[in-house]
Amino acid sequence: MKTSNNEKKLKIVRKIIAITMAFAMVIVVLPINTYADSEMPDINATSAYILSASTGEVVYGKNPEEHLNPGSIVKLMTAMVLIDNIKSDVEYDNKLEIDENLDFEEGGLIQDEIISVNDLLRLMLIGSSNEAANTLAIYSKDSIESFASAMNSKAKELNLINTNFTNPTGLSDEMQYSSAEDIALITKEAFKYPLIKEILSMSECTIRATNISDERVLKTNIKLMVSEDLVQVNGSDRPALYEGVYAGKTGKGSENKTSSITLGLLYDDMDLIVTILGDNENDIIADSIKLLDYGINNVTRNKLIKEGDVVGQIKIRHGEITKIDVVAESNGYVYLPEGASEELIETVITIDNNLIAPVTKGEVVGRYNIYIANELVGGVDLIVKDDVEEGWFPSYIYISNRASIIICIVLLVIVMGISYILMLRRRNLKKRREKRAARIKEMAIKSMEMEEDRKRRAWTYHK
Repeated sequence: MKTSNNEKKLKIVRKIIAITMAFAMVIVVLPINTYADSEMPDINATSAYILSASTGEVVYGKNPEEHLNPGSIVKLMTAMVLIDNIKSDVEYDNKLEIDENLDFEEGGLIQDEIISVNDLLRLMLIGSSNEAANTLAIYSKDSIESFASAMNSKAKELNLINTNFTNPTGLSDEMQYSSAEDIALITKEAFKYPLIKEILSMSECTIRATNISDERVLKTNIKLMVSEDLVQVNGSDRPALYEGVYAGKTGKGSENKTSSITLGLLYDDMDLIVTILGDNENDIIADSIKLLDYGINNVTRNKLIKEGDVVGQIKIRHGEITKIDVVAESNGYVYLPEGASEELIETVITIDNNLIAPVTKGEVVGRYNIYIANELVGGVDLIVKDDVEEGWFPSYIYISNRASIIICIVLLVIVMGISYILMLRRRNLKKRREKRAARIKEMAIKSMEMEEDRKRRAWTYHK
């Protein structure tokens, strides 16, 4: 009985140890810098905003509509308006001369310097050059005033109600302002432009030598993209480099007293835009990390379509195969406001059916768009699943190489069958002719034999 009690006590102790170890493991694997859904990040910025570019969900907002000067972040709008007015890709190679009437910055462009539109765009976005912004504005719309008007027209197209522009540089002006919400929307739209996204994703780029300046290298100042310096966040030291941040733009407020930043983050196929306006230069990196953490942990992930899901097939002209699966390039998410019915969600698939080989695996051939109450809120690109090489001549009429082989085999079998049938017919005809000839010969022989027999017997016939 005593032994039985000891065994029971031992089992209880083992259970307590197992539960304690399990609890300890959970504590260990939980990330240190995360927020519960109800816990808001403590930031020093005047205004901030987190937007899911994938679904349109507003994940976080602090004074999101307050009018502030975003500084050089304005150059995102400048770049969009410029690109909208570029009529041909060859324009990016056009050489522009820097106007002598510009206000020149130390270390910037030089009067009478001749430089391409392409390099000016890089100087504006990465180097934040005001001379580059003004030069591109005048090139695009003949004057700063006309270009600012075009910027405001673009803002109206994007339904920005807390934004007004007076210049393309972001220099302080009482009548030039925006809000964290509007800057997030500007950022979302700007990152849809492949060239803007490409430039702002660079850690560094080279500007070619001009008639005045030697070749120069521009480096991004987005520490969250390149720097591994430690920064203190919620009492812990963390690297400034933040995995998943793919592009960004910084800006200075009035008289360089405040800092602003807007970032794009791709995490688990969810695209987030984080915008901060009116922050302290010493706090903006830590505040950015806090908001990035919060966005990752609190964004809604209602997955409608998974990466690699087959959504249909596409016909390919002049390909070795004439049909191929079309799949989702990434996961597709949707955000449905609380209380809204799932019946409001609608998906529309568009596929380009004018595809001509050769086709490269991953080539975008359509779009899976997600609508809520008839409003487009997101979507994913549709891509081809495999490479498709050019086919043989019949592929021009959508007959694949394999089908061509099968058709040739069938035709060959048919020809061989017809040939065999004709051969049999010829053989049978020959046999019939030979039999007929043999019968005739036999009848002739019999007739001759009968004639000879009559002659031998001296038979005579009288008519």
